[in-house]
Amino acid sequence: VCGEGRLEAYKALGQTEVPALIIEATREELLLMSLAENIARKSRTTLDMAREIAAMKERGYKPAEIAKKVDLDVAYVNGIIRLMKHGEERLIIAVERRQIPLSVGIAIAESSDQDVQNAMAEAYENGQLRGQALLSARRLVEKRKSRGKGWRSSSGVKSESVTANTLLKAYKKEASR
Repeated sequence: VCGEGRLEAYKALGQTEVPALIIEATREELLLMSLAENIARKSRTTLDMAREIAAMKERGYKPAEIAKKVDLDVAYVNGIIRLMKHGEERLIIAVERRQIPLSVGIAIAESSDQDVQNAMAEAYENGQLRGQALLSARRLVEKRKSRGKGWRSSSGVKSESVTANTLLKAYKKEASR
């Protein structure tokens, strides 16, 4: 009922034994426990992964070690580390959504506002940004300039605090799904 992720992790690590607690329960109880586990589990976002990559770097891991642990390319990990160093959450989201290439995100992050236009022009000239991608990058740069580097910075939207009502909403949404 619970722990499928842990079981998969142990298997991936070549473990032959998994610590577990075995209980007696009815089918209905098992289904309810499974539903509660799924509701409680927070899905990981791109920013969660980027923050964890940055945290591993701060704890002394080398990019190659991080890449191996998270099963990503070393160049991608290095790029994410550079973007996180500059606080560029908005650019990380854009890279993940494939609105802009990672190299363009890094160029934007490491350039002054005046140089961003030059970086975009260069990306256009060397074929990295064309058509819709160029328009997306331009919109992204405008949002970044007006709203800040953070994904939710200066958006004016406050996150909803956790209450019984918000938990009930989450439960109903998950149950209907």
